[in-house]
Amino acid sequence: MPPIAWQALEADLDGPTIRRMAAFENPTGFETDAILPKFMEETGMRLLTAAEASYRVAYDKAREILDCRKDPLLELPFLEKIWIESDYPVELSALGMLNEQAYIEGFSDNIRRVARDELILFVREFEASHNL
Repeated sequence: MPPIAWQALEADLDGPTIRRMAAFENPTGFETDAILPKFMEETGMRLLTAAEASYRVAYDKAREILDCRKDPLLELPFLEKIWIESDYPVELSALGMLNEQAYIEGFSDNIRRVARDELILFVREFEASHNL
């Protein structure tokens, strides 16, 4: 947590809790947990639900696959795992079910195209909903 506080100070965010967090040398979880709510308030951070966090992680992974021209079939297990571990949010269902679809249809060029199209659609929807 102290490195995050240092970054906040470097970004011209300031407050007593930010300074306190930045001053910690080797804090215990108890120490950081005690001031975390006020720290988050001062920095403008907020807690995300598991669904929100998984949605953002899936977006980052989808952008990485598309930007780096990775084979989407190799990344399907990761996307499925995110979907399952975040309790099957609807926003990730199309991506989460691609791995099973690949097994059913076989790992072909067709499913590769379907996966890439789903990733593009997912990224566009995410960016539109987040004004990116």
